[in-house]
Amino acid sequence: MRVRKLTAFLTPTLLLLGLAGLAPSALAGRAPDVEICHIPPDNPENFHTITISEKASAAHLAHGDLAGACADAPTCPATGQVECWGGDGGPIPCAGTGHDGEIQAGAALSYVDNGDGTITDLNTGLMWEKKDDNSAGIHDKDKTLQWSPTDPNNRTLDTIWDWLDDLNAEGGTGFAGYSDWRIPNVKELLSIVDYGKFAASGPSIDPVFFDTCASGCTVPACSCTATSATWSSTSSTRNTRDAWSVSFSVASNDKASGWSKRLFSLHFRAVRGGL
Repeated sequence: MRVRKLTAFLTPTLLLLGLAGLAPSALAGRAPDVEICHIPPDNPENFHTITISEKASAAHLAHGDLAGACADAPTCPATGQVECWGGDGGPIPCAGTGHDGEIQAGAALSYVDNGDGTITDLNTGLMWEKKDDNSAGIHDKDKTLQWSPTDPNNRTLDTIWDWLDDLNAEGGTGFAGYSDWRIPNVKELLSIVDYGKFAASGPSIDPVFFDTCASGCTVPACSCTATSATWSSTSSTRNTRDAWSVSFSVASNDKASGWSKRLFSLHFRAVRGGL
């Protein structure tokens, strides 16, 4: 009787001791867990790292999540430049130069198309308005406006601030369901320039901002970017009648420049978050 009782006690005890040396995944009979960057479809600004089973990762990636842990935001993005050139303009090996193309400081440019007409920068957490090529719409990439009215007492033309009011009222709830859109400051606008782009065609910006652009297309189906100057909300302190703009032209080395608020009509793009 004693032997039977002792055996009944020892069997589960020894079994537990044996299992204690096994990995959790072996105990569960499944593949190891993996980390992914989860991007909630209804709140993409709230992206965060989650741990899931390896088998479940395919479904998450198919719905817009990204493999690996999220970058901590806000993070200074890299320039996108991965090549090096000498004083004569010819390409040179990057190793040992100390050039930006070698060091590549900052986080790799990383964006997600949220599918609702917006793009989220996974480094800064900023959400950007997508542009289209619909001349009759509010998001047309070719539309230009002044920063300020030529004559404040006799306003005949809309400004970027009038457009912004319309954007925040679009559809009754604001564009893509948000009513806190704003004009980006010059540093925010410069953060989406890709300084590695030097091809003869296409703007100096990540393809997510222009690779689906076609004549007559509309958001959220397409994404477009004008190459010439785009307004920021930052005034110039050298001449406060001017405001800073950013160029996305691959032919322009002067990415930021000042333009008269009342005399020039430039492109524009809205942003939200980051406050």
